[in-house]
Amino acid sequence: MALGKRFHWPSPVNPRNPGPNHKRSNVLVDIVAQDGLEWVKVSTLTQKRILFDIAKAGWIVDSSSDEDYDSESDNSSVQAEGLLKQAEGLVKASFAARVRYRHPKIRMVLPKIPRDCVGEVEAILKQIERMGIKVQRSEDLNPAPPLADVLDRVAVNPFADFTDPVNIDCTILLALVSDLSHCPVETEEWHHRAVKRQIEMERDDQLLPKSLWPACGPRKLLCTREAAQRMHEIVDLIGTDSEKQRRDFILDRDGTSELTCEQRVVGLQELSTHRIPHELKLPIEVVDVDITDMECRIGPIATEVSKTLSVINQSVFFYGWSNDMTTISSNRTVAKEVESLVENGRTCESDKGPDIWLCPTARSLVGKEKTRRNWNN
Repeated sequence: MALGKRFHWPSPVNPRNPGPNHKRSNVLVDIVAQDGLEWVKVSTLTQKRILFDIAKAGWIVDSSSDEDYDSESDNSSVQAEGLLKQAEGLVKASFAARVRYRHPKIRMVLPKIPRDCVGEVEAILKQIERMGIKVQRSEDLNPAPPLADVLDRVAVNPFADFTDPVNIDCTILLALVSDLSHCPVETEEWHHRAVKRQIEMERDDQLLPKSLWPACGPRKLLCTREAAQRMHEIVDLIGTDSEKQRRDFILDRDGTSELTCEQRVVGLQELSTHRIPHELKLPIEVVDVDITDMECRIGPIATEVSKTLSVINQSVFFYGWSNDMTTISSNRTVAKEVESLVENGRTCESDKGPDIWLCPTARSLVGKEKTRRNWNN
């Protein structure tokens, strides 16, 4: 995801200089990978250089002893140097950062350090490993493969860690049937400004082929009864004929309940200018949920979160949360609010919120012109 990125952590306040100009400490991470959950530090230090740093720090190592160097020692003349100092900085920065409720894991790659080292260097490396850092030495590194063989792994794949099945939010159900997502729409004067903005965005960045179809993939698709009902209400009220037909293909409805998955994909293709993936699993299965039961399974933090959510959002996000399931949504406001509540209400390191993948943009229904005779039909 990034190369050569700096991460910061708050330094201890100096009682002699507690002013606002107090600087934060930082560390350079060479590679940010795994969607931000892994930090890689590559060091070309040799054994000779590490021994020099040990001597500089004044750390006398007895290779037969199990005692570790303690960077918090009262002996202020002994300070971490070199590789150990880098490791400490990486750990502190990792503890100050969270990605999807988790601290990033750290990996140190040491291509010039062999598996069998002198005792002093081994002691340093063992202490680094005890910090929770994975250490890779020269023997652990395979020869570089041809670039063509690894390009698919080099590129960021935001869908790699999705669960199967996935939980579909009401906002995504609407995007899957909207005319805006499936075919070119000309801007009309009566269109809401949000719809006009989405029409312009769709011209430059097609939502279905670039985001939603890859997010759905060949996975089983689920949604809660509350999300489906809300979607039906909106489509029945303001949906165009084509939007209603698409709705009937992606969900079981009177007249389409007997259709096979293949027939649904074909029917959806006839209503779209984009290619509909053959692996798309239709219909989306509607599930009944018990919000109280889901709250109990999640824990006390869910009770606090529920106070700020509507019943529909409780059903959607608690369903994914209580089942460790990826929820696909474009409701950025609610997702960020849930994340903030979980972080602020955290009682232990293992606390985590729902796994939510936020779609880059939303798509509304085109809607009907209010002056049309059939507006209330």
